[in-house]
Amino acid sequence: SKKAFELYLRAADLGSLRACTNVSKAYETGVGTEIDIDKARFYLEKGAKLGQISARAAYQPSLVEIAEGYKRGMLSKEEYTEVLRASQKTKSESWSKDRETAARIHGWSLDDGKTRL
Repeated sequence: SKKAFELYLRAADLGSLRACTNVSKAYETGVGTEIDIDKARFYLEKGAKLGQISARAAYQPSLVEIAEGYKRGMLSKEEYTEVLRASQKTKSESWSKDRETAARIHGWSLDDGKTRL
């Protein structure tokens, strides 16, 4: 709806990654707004930049969003590879036996983006 689009647009302008993705899709498909491919690309790129920051920190939902951006042709192979390498480096640097043991005891996954450690 138009109201939902307006709220997502406001959230995207305030820096919400998910809102950037939703606004981009809305502009691409014309749901709640006019089709505008330039604006769709702008918000997808803005979201990609926000997503790269959290994806580099190995935040799983952001990695999924980055993969979607790559599949849609909004990120180059080089950009996508760079984010994946940075994410893997972060995961490697933050790994510890104690963290792994605590996650196993509490039933937390270290890869789901919801780890509370």
